[in-house]
Amino acid sequence: MRKCKRTISPGDQFGKLTVIESAGNNTWLCQCECGNQKILSFRSLVYQNVRSCGCLRGRKETLVISPGMRFGKLTVLRKGDRINRNLVWICKCDCGNEKAIYQSNLQNGKTRSCGCSQYIRTLPEGEDDDTLDEEEVSLGSLFFLMDE
Repeated sequence: MRKCKRTISPGDQFGKLTVIESAGNNTWLCQCECGNQKILSFRSLVYQNVRSCGCLRGRKETLVISPGMRFGKLTVLRKGDRINRNLVWICKCDCGNEKAIYQSNLQNGKTRSCGCSQYIRTLPEGEDDDTLDEEEVSLGSLFFLMDE
């Protein structure tokens, strides 16, 4: 499985959350702009796009997108041209690919990677990562054994 190159350190911001300190076990204590503190996992901050302590739930708030913002594995680089009257943003995925993504898909969480996440290896039930050979590959819920 691929290791994430992204790191979190105190002072980093994720939406309305500011990272205060490590809470151990790959979790982080964060302070929301509303004053609440919450402990969140690395995955929640980096991949699940958690942007507040929960104080925004139920409130419609237009998300203003700007270069440098992260949406899952995507980092916004710059504004692109409009396609069929829809605003597009050029984003770079953690895997290195650049892709044009509709603004609405970033805002509603529909697009969170360039497509590389569709091919993350999944293990059949009951198998450990150590039991797989290097020639075994999985695409989504399909599992293949490749011959040399």
